[in-house]
Amino acid sequence: MKKIIYLVTLFLFSVYSFGASNEKFDLKYNFKSNETFNQNVKVKVVGTYGEEATITVMDLGYSATVKNIKNNYDLEFKYNKISTQMTMAGEEMSFSSEKPYKKDSQTMEDMMGNMMNTVFKNMTNQPFNIIIDKKGNMVDIKNLDNLFNHITDNLDEYFNEEEKEAYREEMKSSFKENFVDESMSNSFVVFPSNPVAIGDTWDGTVNINGKDGNYTYKLVKADKKQWVIEVTGNSTSDFGGEYLEGELKGTYIFDAKNGWLLEAKITENLSNEYGVKYDTEVTIK
Repeated sequence: MKKIIYLVTLFLFSVYSFGASNEKFDLKYNFKSNETFNQNVKVKVVGTYGEEATITVMDLGYSATVKNIKNNYDLEFKYNKISTQMTMAGEEMSFSSEKPYKKDSQTMEDMMGNMMNTVFKNMTNQPFNIIIDKKGNMVDIKNLDNLFNHITDNLDEYFNEEEKEAYREEMKSSFKENFVDESMSNSFVVFPSNPVAIGDTWDGTVNINGKDGNYTYKLVKADKKQWVIEVTGNSTSDFGGEYLEGELKGTYIFDAKNGWLLEAKITENLSNEYGVKYDTEVTIK
């Protein structure tokens, strides 16, 4: 009798273990109308040539509100913080939407600070829309002009009307490539079309420094609360005419209830035979 109970228990345990280890998860976004999420993206790039190093840090905070869920997800984004900092040859420059305007500024540093801080502030709280499907494929970006329509407000002392228009177009091109594309595309991993088990892999893209690359994603952990996905792959890039190659790796943690990205850390290390190195770290939370 004991032997029968033992064999039955062993059989049930084996069936359970086999089933648990092969459980498949249908990874997808499951947002509800009018839900609002908040996120911060920080990108740090360290460029090194010999003993010289340039450090650039971009810090973006934004909210995303689900406006429509009929066919795809229409998410309305608003930046609440935009800042950048650069250190080069021992000199540091930093600009932020949160810095106050300095009245009666006399130095070139103060005037540049007033201009850029105001530009960044004018870009906050301006709604634009990103539309994705349930698997995270980006369908469209709409109303992006809203970010740039008012960037030269309160800057009459720095621009005439012709210069304002030229500056708006310049910022629109630069900001979309370096900020919007990178921060938003990395906030939405494209999930596989079919359900996957822990240990399964699929191919996808990551946008680093304005350039898409093809990498391998792997589901390393999944339960009712969270999905943990790792990404790895080889990278190549072209910085200032310098061909570089290296590797990328990262970890994403998603809320299993709705697919929203809770946190992520992605690193890319590139170099070449001439001593040029670019190390990039993207942190999202």
